Formats: sequence, structure tokens, C-alpha cells
Amino acid sequence: MEETIDYCTGWFEGIGTAVWSQCCAQHDIAYAEGGNLIDKIAADQALGDCVSAIGGTGMGVLMFVGVSAFGALFWNWKRKKVTSGSNTENPTRNPTMSNAGIASFKEKAPWVMATLMADFGIGVLDAAAIVGNGGYESDGLRPINEAKPTVPGSRGGYSWFQWTGSRRVAFEAYCARNGLDKSSDVAAYKWLFVELKGDERRAIPAIQRKNTLIEKVEAFEVTYERAGIKNYPARIEWAQRALDFYNSSSAKDRLPPWTEEVTLPSVVTPAPAPAPMPTPTWTPLPDVVVPPSPDEVGGPIEKAKGAAKGAAYGSLGVGVPAGALLFIMDIYGLIPADVDSVTLGFAFSTLLGAASSVIMSFKGAYDAKKNSV
Repeated sequence: MEETIDYCTGWFEGIGTAVWSQCCAQHDIAYAEGGNLIDKIAADQALGDCVSAIGGTGMGVLMFVGVSAFGALFWNWKRKKVTSGSNTENPTRNPTMSNAGIASFKEKAPWVMATLMADFGIGVLDAAAIVGNGGYESDGLRPINEAKPTVPGSRGGYSWFQWTGSRRVAFEAYCARNGLDKSSDVAAYKWLFVELKGDERRAIPAIQRKNTLIEKVEAFEVTYERAGIKNYPARIEWAQRALDFYNSSSAKDRLPPWTEEVTLPSVVTPAPAPAPMPTPTWTPLPDVVVPPSPDEVGGPIEKAKGAAKGAAYGSLGVGVPAGALLFIMDIYGLIPADVDSVTLGFAFSTLLGAASSVIMSFKGAYDAKKNSV
């Protein structure tokens, strides 16, 4: 089975989360290609750089020393003839850019670059370097499979970045868990995102530290691709084409395929607001005056009331002065001693009161008659 292959022969495939088996797989490819001593040293150096980026400098140096000392036994000293510009790592890839590859790349490069810039906060050259490497690997970001795998027993690389070995297994498992078609662009981008945020997170800072597009392309290949056959001129050509396609693209071209188009509602002119209601003014009603009934004005009842009032007023008006007069006469001795003062006062008050009542009764009757007119 592919996942049981021992890429780092006689050595660790990784420690903990730092897994460098892919570095060993690319090193095996270089050894299968073979060449002279300079080629071997370059392949061993590439292995050391790859492992250092993942497992630290100490582990990278240790593995470099190991393969330098004992790798000669496995190196192919009879290098195969390679046509200039060809790609022996994956014959299905065409560094000269096939027509189908260019058409695919023109459509996908703008939105992949724009999405990378948004997701990782990188610049346009950084994004072009990443996409250029992917374009080289898969002839225009197409879901192709490596036709003739150079690693024995391997199914070969697959999709945009030709994920091989354990990385391909992880990619396919991710697609299965999330219900994604592994041949889709959505699956390819999402897995690239997962790797750049996870195990391959060192790739983004590596390209950001470089200045030119060429330097960024090479930095991404070293830290992320770790290819046995570098072919930097072809990778750089793809990256430059990605930059050109991006600069000539429209805003719509830069939208990822999973972006849903939003249909804005039609503009409806609102009805005019109703005129404000006038402020009500309050006019107080006049007081209601109920006219008196006939019996209350000038009638027998009113006359009787007037007479009674006159009698009462007369008694009060006469009784009080009469009592006061008798009191003064008694003080000055004007009343004879043989006359009872109490009896005299009662008689005097009664006489005056009767006279006063008669007078006031007539007056009350007269006033009642006057009011009725």
C-alpha cells in the first residue's frame, strides 16, 4: 500500500507533527534520475534544506551528512538522457504550456491569487509565486494524475500541486470527510489552505522574506514543493504568466467559484408620507345657565320665602337693639324699681319684634314681586 512505503529508508519519517517523508520521497526521485557527483551533492543539499525547514536545522544537517556518506551506494551514476525542457518527474506536465493548460490557467490564476491574498494577507508577487509553482506542477492547475510515478509503488502525484505519498493520502481523506470531489478546484484550494495553515505553514513567511518574483518562486518550491527536479525557469515562466493574467483580469474574474451571486432587490419608490394632521384647538363652551322655574320667581313659594325671611330679619334686627336699650336704661336707673325688668324687656321686645316682622314681611313680598317682573 502507498501509505506504508518507507521513503526515508532506515530513518525516521518524522517526529511528532514534523513529518519530512515527502523530502525523502523527492530525494529518492533525484537519486533515481542520477547523474554525476555534483548532481548528487545538489540532491543531498536539497534534502537537508527540506528537512531543516520542517524538523529544524539540526535534523537537516544530520540527514545531509548521512546521505552524503552512504548515499553513493544508491545513487544512479548512469544518468538518463533528458531532453532539454522536459519533465522526467511527471511526463504529463508540459513546461512549454499546452493550449489546454494555458486556457485553464488564465481562468483560474486570477481568482486563486486573489483568494490567497485575502486569506493569508500576502502580496501579489507572493501569490503569483505560489500559483506559478502549481501551474507548473499540473499544467495550468488541472486535476491531473502523474502518468508514470518515479517512486516505486506510488500512485503518483495528483491535483494542482501533485500531492504525493502521505500528502495525497491526507488530501483524499480530507475530501472524503468533507464531501468534496477531489478533482474539483474547490477541493484543491481548500487543501492548499489547510496545508499552508498547518504542516506547511513555513512556506508563507519564506516567500514573504524574498523580494523578487524569481526569489519567491524558488523559496516556495524549496519550502512547500521540495521537488526532485527543480526546473526553475519553467516555474518562473508560469509565475510570470499568472501575474499577467491577474493584472489583466476583472473584479468578477477574481471571485472564487464557490462565491454565490447576490441578486439585489429591485428599487421600489416609497409612497409619499401623509400630510401631517392639523393641531386641534380647544374652544371652551359657554356656561349653561338654567333659568329659574316660575314657582321660584314671583310665585307663592317665593313670596312665602320672602315673608319668612323678612320676619326673621325683623326679629333679629329689633330684638338685639331692644335688649341693648333696656340694658342701658337699667344701668342709669331709668326703670322704676317696682317694675320687673325682665317682664318689661320681654314685653318691649315682643312689641317691637311684632312691628318689625310685619314691616319686613311686606318688604319680602314686595321684593319677590319685583324679581318676577
